Amino acid sequence: MSDNLTFSGNYAFGIVESISDPLKIGRIQVRIFAIHSQDKTRLPTDNLPWCQLLLPVTENESASHGVKVGHCVRCSFLDGIEMQIPIIDGILPGIISNGENFLGLNDKTLSTYADGRGVVRKPTIHSTQSIDPYNALYPYNRVIETMSGHRIEIDDTPGSERVHIYHKSGSNVEFHPDGSLVTSINNNEEVFIKNNSVHWVGGNETIEIGKNCQVTIKGNASINSYGNLSLKSNSNISIVAGGILELNGSTILLG
Repeated sequence: MSDNLTFSGNYAFGIVESISDPLKIGRIQVRIFAIHSQDKTRLPTDNLPWCQLLLPVTENESASHGVKVGHCVRCSFLDGIEMQIPIIDGILPGIISNGENFLGLNDKTLSTYADGRGVVRKPTIHSTQSIDPYNALYPYNRVIETMSGHRIEIDDTPGSERVHIYHKSGSNVEFHPDGSLVTSINNNEEVFIKNNSVHWVGGNETIEIGKNCQVTIKGNASINSYGNLSLKSNSNISIVAGGILELNGSTILLG
């Protein structure tokens, strides 16, 4: 790798080695080609200068950025030939090798979910759950992926369009190519609604509860069926009324 490639006098390139800024203002440490020794025993990561990032004006109140360890970045120097105050203004979408920028299997910036390299299919938690519709092709899948494994995908792959929000625990929400919405939660769910709620289903609905269920209604309640209504228990049924218990029907069968 030549110095002419990695340092032009105006710009330099390097590899991010740390994003753990003790001041928590979004600085990073970069080992810059042709300027810093590539031997970490001679120049440890902790001794690399802290680099400020040049962010868009829409991000001026945020110390959060998308730079990760291993990214290849471009920088310039605010102190000129002293080269002690680098500022980062961009990320290369690949790695520098043999004088060319390219996307390949060792790419540091492209998520594996952007083009299908090493993708792990989401496991199902129930036998009736829809299969994972992932079928992304580069360059259609826009992926935002964090260091811990959270992920957002906006996939425009023709015929396989999806929107997917994934938590590192495996819980996820996904809009499938046909418009279906699948929510998979690997732990608990809590929903609190301060005012009203409407639940409307135009087709059939199935509710399956693996263990116990308790429903408490602090007002009046009614169940209306325009067809047959069946109430069945494989064990006991207890009906208790604090007032009148009324049964009406053209025919009432007991026994």
